Amino acid sequence: MHEVPGIQVIGDTDPVGAGDTVVAMIAAAMGSGNSAHIAAKLANIAATITVQKLRTTGTAKPSEILALGPDPDYIYEPELAESPHRAQYLPGTEIEQIPISPRI
Repeated sequence: MHEVPGIQVIGDTDPVGAGDTVVAMIAAAMGSGNSAHIAAKLANIAATITVQKLRTTGTAKPSEILALGPDPDYIYEPELAESPHRAQYLPGTEIEQIPISPRI
């Protein structure tokens, strides 16, 4: 089992085309011999790009996937993304502490 956390998107979003993008990316990645885990990560990145394309049926270009791919802003604690005031920081710093989720 693998966890693929969400990617933070700040600003307006448009979900049109995101589901199609996910299915297409999973099919393309797995058809190219990648694992389901890699396919899910790539699909997550592609969907993140797609939802940021407003008022159009979005698609993710290979160059956009490569640009975001190495450094996406994953959300490990989605409830904190909705309530940032609940975040915990190392004392005297602006470094947020992210607890490791227990694996089942």
